Amino acid sequence: MNRVIEAFERVSNHLEDGLNSILSAQGGPQSDPPGNSQQEDQQDYEGSPLDGITEEVLGGIFASQSGPQTFREHVDAFSSAITWNEPFIYSLVIFHLIMIVLMFIAVTTKHSRSLEFRVALFVFLAVLVRCSEAANTYLRENFEEYGITQNYFDAKGVFMMVMVCLPLLSVCFILLSSFLIEAKNLMITVKRMEIQSNYKKKSKASTKVKKNSNQKDKMRGKKIN
Repeated sequence: MNRVIEAFERVSNHLEDGLNSILSAQGGPQSDPPGNSQQEDQQDYEGSPLDGITEEVLGGIFASQSGPQTFREHVDAFSSAITWNEPFIYSLVIFHLIMIVLMFIAVTTKHSRSLEFRVALFVFLAVLVRCSEAANTYLRENFEEYGITQNYFDAKGVFMMVMVCLPLLSVCFILLSSFLIEAKNLMITVKRMEIQSNYKKKSKASTKVKKNSNQKDKMRGKKIN
């Protein structure tokens, strides 16, 4: 749109210059030799302000629409920019698979030390996510030393966010959900035990009251006799 506006401004400026030249020509001689008029017409035609404006405007419009527009196009552009068969990408995928397997083992295992393992795994993944920004900055300048074929590590960190942080954060979210579920179950268990203990205390108190009342009744019966 800016290029279109600039083109229209240029056209308006040229039109103003043409009108000014016409008005100034009216104050001068009214007739020119035929040869001079033909040369001026030819020069005006060759130096027309409309030359190239259409091509420039259309070129700007098509250039602005050449990039990806929809989410699907962005995903396709991102996937096509990655060399999926290089060892670095393979290593990254294998690392994420190992983290997912460890997460499932930690969540599904009913061992006494499973909570400690889950906490350690959660802290490890959180530290990796925290250090991803520094790793992106370092690898942007030294990616060739690690056998990476191209520089995936841009200043915005899109590759690091999508390929590293997003899977790790997903695993952290599942671990955090397991912590919350376990805390909920623990609270339910504690509350149930509290209710049971209160019920036992009340039942014991009621039995004591009954025993005391029975003893009092017996004592009264003996006194009457």
